[in-house]
Amino acid sequence: MAGSKRKWRSSRGLMGGERYRGKTTERIVRLGDWVDLHEASSTVAYGEAVQAAILGGGIGNKKARDLVLVNVTPLSLGVRTMGEVVTILIPRNTTIPTKKEKVFNTTMDNPTVAEIQVYEGERARSKDNNLLCSFEMCDILPGPKGVAKIIICFDIDAIGILNALKVKSTGQENKITITCNKRRLAKEEIERIIEEAERYKFEDEQHRKKVKAKIALEDYTYSIRKT
Repeated sequence: MAGSKRKWRSSRGLMGGERYRGKTTERIVRLGDWVDLHEASSTVAYGEAVQAAILGGGIGNKKARDLVLVNVTPLSLGVRTMGEVVTILIPRNTTIPTKKEKVFNTTMDNPTVAEIQVYEGERARSKDNNLLCSFEMCDILPGPKGVAKIIICFDIDAIGILNALKVKSTGQENKITITCNKRRLAKEEIERIIEEAERYKFEDEQHRKKVKAKIALEDYTYSIRKT
């Protein structure tokens, strides 16, 4: 809204928590009668229609071909790592489509199987986030702690479908597709998670620091035993 030119805009769609809409509507109306205020439900339907037209190439509609609809991830996406901490691969509000990957090292000697748990949320602890799925990576080449590497790649397409790729050090690749199923959260739940993340931000930062210090101590102890 800030700095927008009147001649550039003919309508506004209001979204978000109902408790915010009163003041927002009042302030927008002050901008002039050129603003057309839509209900949230009709705004969503309109946006979906525009997205369908864009993905379809705007067939037969020049205006649709000229439109750009930006979609973002509603919550951060990551995997559970040591200390039951969620390591973020794709932060909240990242524009989609997008593709991000991280390299993880094994945390014990001679592992052959690793469980990968995918979460969405903004909290430090995995138990405070929403579990989307879990899968196993088998046939990991045995070796000392930290030698074998696992590459986790999240690939989100234009319509929000998440493809989680797991690539072992051998180059073998497996893929799991996560769509908007029963484990995905409703809008109200997403808003609650964001509010809680802000409320417990300090506690989460302290937990991450404690886990980081514990891992550093364990790694140091491990290196001494091996020398």
